[in-house]
Amino acid sequence: MPDSQKKSADKGGVPLHRAYRKLPPLTPGRLAVDFLFLAGPFIALVLAAFPTLTLLISSGVRKVLSAAIPPEHIRTVFSPGPFGGAYFLSMPDRFPSVYFSFGTLSVSIAVIALVWGLRQSGKPAGAWLTFFALISAISSVFFALVPERFPYTVEMYSRLYIKTMLVIWVLIPTVLSISLAAVPSSFFAKLGLIGGTFLYSFLLGAVRYAFFLAVLRKGTLLFMPLLVFALGPMVDFVYVVSFYSMYISRVSLSLRSKGGIWRWSF
Repeated sequence: MPDSQKKSADKGGVPLHRAYRKLPPLTPGRLAVDFLFLAGPFIALVLAAFPTLTLLISSGVRKVLSAAIPPEHIRTVFSPGPFGGAYFLSMPDRFPSVYFSFGTLSVSIAVIALVWGLRQSGKPAGAWLTFFALISAISSVFFALVPERFPYTVEMYSRLYIKTMLVIWVLIPTVLSISLAAVPSSFFAKLGLIGGTFLYSFLLGAVRYAFFLAVLRKGTLLFMPLLVFALGPMVDFVYVVSFYSMYISRVSLSLRSKGGIWRWSF
């Protein structure tokens, strides 16, 4: 008789709450095998083809931006480095005027005041709006007073973005393979989740890259801090956790009636 049925019988046929159930312990060998076969191919692809991947993104984004920005203002730059280096885009910097900075500051203060007035409704969204408005307000004050002391250029930011994508593309299969090692689902289902998340990251990275550069060119450097904190690596964390949670939810629903898989915490 499976453990779950024995425990139910001990309690007079009443199934125990799922909080007492746990999965079998994970062995180091199983963890190593899952990492090797689930994460290994994606990590090898990124490290071996990183210049090609960045050139593909840069070329595609340049074509998109050329519809709104003169092509002669967009340069494709190669940066030597580990794993063959990387390609990224560079554009002239555009600083905001004092009037633009104070206008952005006024809008930011108005958003904070509006959210504060409606603080009893939509609190999570209000907290995020306040956070973003505060970043925008601080950036506006900085550029209104000492714009020449801003330490970053569009080229520096673009290079950093591409290098950040390298880290994200390596972390996604690594984190997911380790997190899925103890989950009793098929190898191909896990591989599909990692592959789908990796592809989504690649496509989102390209779209976000184009959006960032367009904002920095049309909206000036004032919005760089806001873009970093609002749409930077935090977004990658959110979608990775979301995909993982949806996958675990589906697996849990399919396993809840399979008592032989579960162990008990006492």
